[in-house]
Amino acid sequence: MEVPPAYDLRPRLAAYAKVARTLMHRFLRRTDAEKWNSYAFPNEWSLRSSRMAAFVPSGSTVYEFGAGRSILAEFLPATCILISSDVIERRPGMLVVDLNRRPFPPIGGSAPLVAVFGGVLEYLSDLPAVLQWAGSNFDLCIASYECAGTQPGLTEWLRTRIRRSHEGWVNHYTQVQLGTLFADAGYRLLHTAVWGESDPGMIYVFQRSSAPNLRQLNLEIASAHIQRSGTASA
Repeated sequence: MEVPPAYDLRPRLAAYAKVARTLMHRFLRRTDAEKWNSYAFPNEWSLRSSRMAAFVPSGSTVYEFGAGRSILAEFLPATCILISSDVIERRPGMLVVDLNRRPFPPIGGSAPLVAVFGGVLEYLSDLPAVLQWAGSNFDLCIASYECAGTQPGLTEWLRTRIRRSHEGWVNHYTQVQLGTLFADAGYRLLHTAVWGESDPGMIYVFQRSSAPNLRQLNLEIASAHIQRSGTASA
């Protein structure tokens, strides 16, 4: 009689270990720096950076959080000042900023002040606090975020959180909830954009309601997006 092959439990155990690791970091409100120290950044993330840069007005002071390979610099107007940071020092002199730690870093520079969060918000244990801080400092927030769906039952709710925890994400906001968090921080939604081909994601552009020269800034954002999107597709 043929003996069936032994079932390999290792992939499933590895998946459970990832979920447990995420839950631990969420409970401790810490960033998984070890993960990012050895992380291999997908090439497709360059497309995300280019799409986000298309919304940055010329002459901005841009703070990029979770900069990774700092691809954003390749797509910004030459008149912008870029201040890149990450949770580890990826190159000599790079700012180390962990938004899961307190206090938050001081912010300065010429207006408009722009914050770019590419693949960052999902890893923040206290996203409302980070957005409140951003609302006190930045005229414009350009962020990607993989929103959670609205689950009809407990089983789907649990599956969604397990799946997101497997990705290392420590928060689970729907699109409506995300918009509410930004609104509570003094922002209004200006634009949304899709990025990616194999697994499309969303980019959100929020403008602080109290930003100086609100109308002019809005026009500059729209103009920058149209011009750079046209260049990219040419």
